[in-house]
Amino acid sequence: MKIKSDISSDAIFTRVINDLIIKDSCADTSYVCIILTFSSHSDKSLLPTVKVNNDIREYLCNAPTKGYVGNLSCSHQNINNPDTYYIKFNLNKVKDSDVDELVYKLTCNIGLKYKCAWCSYIHKGIVKKIQLHY
Repeated sequence: MKIKSDISSDAIFTRVINDLIIKDSCADTSYVCIILTFSSHSDKSLLPTVKVNNDIREYLCNAPTKGYVGNLSCSHQNINNPDTYYIKFNLNKVKDSDVDELVYKLTCNIGLKYKCAWCSYIHKGIVKKIQLHY
């Protein structure tokens, strides 16, 4: 039996990854995932984890709310789709009332730096999408 589906394997893979991230962020309130979707104008080469860590640390040092990042990992979704990049980490020592605004601004900062068309973040099981304009 042949099953016809309008959804590509990349879309299914993305949905599975995002569902797992949402589940993890519901279980751990310090867990944050920033998803960058690169535009045609951006450099789509792999972003080194060290570079992203420095960008996040620099942003947090200049922010009025001081916090620190733990368990940082960066990865592309898969080899077939280099346009999507995941940055996952735990954000510690930040008041709950300040986390959403801090993560929103951090996401915009990183998205603009790497010329992303879209970026989004997942925190406490909620996905927030941001369209960037240049």
